[in-house]
Parts: sequence; structure tokens; C-alpha cells
Amino acid sequence: MPRYETSFPIAWRLRRLNATLRDLLLHGLAIKGVKCHTTRPASP
Repeated sequence: MPRYETSFPIAWRLRRLNATLRDLLLHGLAIKGVKCHTTRPASP
């Protein structure tokens, strides 16, 4: 029982963290694309 209680929140956090990182990555790429189109080309 304690193993389940500790492993479940960890798995849930990892899944949530993974989704958050994916959203941040997509959002960052979108912002970078907008900035690239509106202001100046992105520097490497």
C-alpha cells in the first residue's frame, strides 16, 4: 500500500510535468516564430 501511495503521485507528476513541458515548448516555438516574423530573424 505505501509503495502504491508513493508511486502514484510520482507517475501523475511526471505525466503532468511532461504535458507542461510540451505545452511550454510549443508555446515557446510559437512565440519564437511570431517574433521571427514580426521583429527580426532569430539568432542561433
